[in-house]
Amino acid sequence: LTYYKDLQEDKEPFFDGASSMELVLRVFANVVRTLSVREECIERRLDPFLLATDLADYLVRKGLPFRLAHKVVGRIVGHCTQNDLPLTSLTLAQLAEFSPEFTSDVTEIFQWKQALRGRDIAGGTGPSSVAEQIRKARDLVH
Repeated sequence: LTYYKDLQEDKEPFFDGASSMELVLRVFANVVRTLSVREECIERRLDPFLLATDLADYLVRKGLPFRLAHKVVGRIVGHCTQNDLPLTSLTLAQLAEFSPEFTSDVTEIFQWKQALRGRDIAGGTGPSSVAEQIRKARDLVH
């Protein structure tokens, strides 16, 4: 006699969650439908320190072990914050003071679109990867 009561106890939170998710998805669909993206505003507001990981990856590609690259970039970020400088304002000569691995191609790291392309791996946040994930999501929905 108690078997069916036990099963009812676990269903209530499930149905509450499903009901809440249905409301969230309706709102989300309307947000996406009416959304307008102004890329120039987004790019203006991006914090240059977001590129710190890209700077560490650059040093790794130059042969520095990641633990050392992390330390170098940490010192660079510390220098920038203490002197109220954006990360992207440092010259090659200034960067070279922190590590001799920095060469003239480091300036490519400070370009947002280049940074995004560096994330083009399966499941990553790069443009091609995101486009592929969107295509797969659409295939699931249709």
